[in-house]
Amino acid sequence: MRSIKTTLLLAVNLPLMVGFAGLLTLDYQREVHDGLSTKQTALAEEAKILLPAVLALEHHGGQEVQRLVDDACRRMSEVESPGHHIAIRLGDRVYQAHSHGRGSEAMVAAMDRAADSESHTSQMGERSIVVGMENEQDATVYVSEFTDVIMREARQRLVKRFLSISAIGVLIAVLINYFLVRLVTRPAASLSQTVHRIAGGEVGLTAEQYGTREFSAVSSELSAMSTALAKADRQRQAQLALARRIQQKLLPDISSLDLIDVNYVHRQAEEVGGDFFDILPMGEGRFLMCLADTTGHGIPAAMSAAMLKVLIQTAAKSGETPERMLTCINRGFYEVTPDEVFATMALCVIDTSRQGLFYTSAGHESSYLLKPDGGMTVLESTGILLGVDQSANWSVSRYPFAPGDQLMLVTDGVTEAMSREGSLYGREALRQTALRSCGITGSGLVNAIMADVQTHLDGEVLTDDLTLVVVGIKPSKQATAERAPSHRPTEQPHGH
Repeated sequence: MRSIKTTLLLAVNLPLMVGFAGLLTLDYQREVHDGLSTKQTALAEEAKILLPAVLALEHHGGQEVQRLVDDACRRMSEVESPGHHIAIRLGDRVYQAHSHGRGSEAMVAAMDRAADSESHTSQMGERSIVVGMENEQDATVYVSEFTDVIMREARQRLVKRFLSISAIGVLIAVLINYFLVRLVTRPAASLSQTVHRIAGGEVGLTAEQYGTREFSAVSSELSAMSTALAKADRQRQAQLALARRIQQKLLPDISSLDLIDVNYVHRQAEEVGGDFFDILPMGEGRFLMCLADTTGHGIPAAMSAAMLKVLIQTAAKSGETPERMLTCINRGFYEVTPDEVFATMALCVIDTSRQGLFYTSAGHESSYLLKPDGGMTVLESTGILLGVDQSANWSVSRYPFAPGDQLMLVTDGVTEAMSREGSLYGREALRQTALRSCGITGSGLVNAIMADVQTHLDGEVLTDDLTLVVVGIKPSKQATAERAPSHRPTEQPHGH
């Protein structure tokens, strides 16, 4: 697409050039016409002068007339009068000059055609002639010349006029183009650059003022729009900061949990996100823990996560089994969310006194039960997503869960972390890293996995919310001190 500068210069300069070419063409035609007219008048005068002499010599015989014609042509300069030729018609006899060898019937015929034409010109072979004529009684005198000199002189004058007019035209064009660029294209380019910068995020930018009413109006409106966008952006940032603080309040306070060890990393792809994690005491050494991932991210996902927080707290107070709590949560989530909103959730009850784990999952990413000796149990989904079917049910699985065991839960932001080359981190890489880190503390396991994910990302930003949680039962007071982590943290996990 052409720029406004190119379009304006073409719109101005093309008509100027076309008009200039048209004027030169008309001027050339006028020069040729005037030259032919002047020459034809001169030839007609010459014919008029010759006619009385021809009439006087007519009675002395044809030889005298022929001598007159030859003498008259001989005196004419071939340079000044190229193709000069005289023909005389006396009755049915025709006399032509023989001194230059141009006499012929074809020449007489061409003279007749020229005399009868309005322009007094006709073609003689490949060249053009102009004719002057005078007649009286039965005598007719024709005098002709080639038009070469007339055309050449017209072209010479055209070239001179072209050069002089071109110099003036170029000067005028330069001035017009300069003012066009200064008054139109430069302000338009500047305004376009300002719009581009505002679109790129430089809200609050003030556009330059210009000397024309229209551009000044556009500049003022653009500045007002930029200021309004800056104000709206400040308000949005303040609202997002408040929303982020509110969402942080949704995360559990793990400092008061004295029977279990919880370590987690929670990152959001935007200011707020849809991953939700909570752990609630249920009394008698039992804890309800859940990790959920709502569809999408940003404000809508954060609202869905807030709804889950309320539903989880209500379900925890009911004292029901995990599968019945998940059924209750699903029913409430189905009722308050649009049809296109879903969520996955892993929900479990940790019983520290009986050293058991009751696990159920609504279409969530697989969880992992890790043993100190390197054993691993993959905990799969036990039912469909939340928000799909109001009457859905889930099953529950029970696993032994003793001190030293660790339960690892993740959202798909971990397994679907994408590298520069477009490859996903994947479940297998997560499983292998977890196996290599068996036996270390919860924070060490979290750090080891996050370090591997960061290496895979290679500087790429997250495209989805990411949450990683590791939970274990604290050893009794008689147990030895916890072992130091074997991995240097890449990010300080939340835990105690």
